[in-house]
Amino acid sequence: MPELTITGCDQLWVADITYIRLLREFIYLAVILDAFSRRCIGWALELTLEAELALSALQMAISLRRGL
Repeated sequence: MPELTITGCDQLWVADITYIRLLREFIYLAVILDAFSRRCIGWALELTLEAELALSALQMAISLRRGL
């Protein structure tokens, strides 16, 4: 992959999913980060690891960046 030069916000978003252990169960956290500003622009928290988790985080990021 060639090296990317990012010069401003919204040129590259990155995503990650992790799990957090509670007393007797896990919860799942998905985040969308702006690679330039390194700010979280979308997130979602769910009890199950399903596609809806990532989609919810992405929808939040899109809404935030569009000003909706």
